[in-house]
Amino acid sequence: MVRDPYCSVADCWDEEGWEMDFKRTLTTHEYNRWIELNDSLSDITPSSDRDLVYWALDKSKCFTTKSLYRFLSDSGVSSRVAGLIWKSKVPLKIKFFLWQIFNNKLQVARSLVKRGWRGNSQCCLCACVEDINHILFKCHLAKLVWGMLQEIYDIQYCPRSLGELSSLWFLGKGPWPKRLIMFVFACFAWALWTCRNKMMIEKHFPKAPTDVIYTALSFMQKWSYLLKDSDRDRVAQMKEDVLRWLKDFNTSAYPLSDVVEF
Repeated sequence: MVRDPYCSVADCWDEEGWEMDFKRTLTTHEYNRWIELNDSLSDITPSSDRDLVYWALDKSKCFTTKSLYRFLSDSGVSSRVAGLIWKSKVPLKIKFFLWQIFNNKLQVARSLVKRGWRGNSQCCLCACVEDINHILFKCHLAKLVWGMLQEIYDIQYCPRSLGELSSLWFLGKGPWPKRLIMFVFACFAWALWTCRNKMMIEKHFPKAPTDVIYTALSFMQKWSYLLKDSDRDRVAQMKEDVLRWLKDFNTSAYPLSDVVEF
């Protein structure tokens, strides 16, 4: 469009304003855009100082791999859940597991079928289509976990999906601080996932539905040393509350509907 496509800003500026040597006549639309560009540049006066290059994706104006990764993965918007994941006091393997959950990268049956897997896409426990929300919130074992927490701590509403967990409990509307919510969620999510793998792959089913809760409690015990003292005490009390509930819980005394619905 211009005669010299390699011209610099200085070549297009004189004391009276901007000048551009076009090699052809502009269309009406192009001419109007050129006028708009001139108007937007009218308040800008170039200086003779040396140009400086700044990195626009970080407040420090310096390049960081973290800011580039955030831009590529979250379109430049900082993810609150991602921050909670990487700052959570759990083993690194579990942080990667949490990242897979919230980025829909977990190898669940529904995702595998989309990739050409010829296996069964249904949950091996309740015959529903298996996705991440089903394993962690809607399956019978998951409903038992959330129902237990709701009963012990008199929670009015428990999340029923990852979206609700992120938009409610991770925005300060949960029963505990966000860092403890992520810790507790990691323990129970990992327990549900390992139990699912044993049922799906090894065909080994738990002897009682409460086995997954005991498994989660063992993770809470193992990982609690990573917490600061005050949080460790709160998790210990939480563990005692759950054990007290489990002591009074009798699976044979509850109808199936009470276990799978809350």
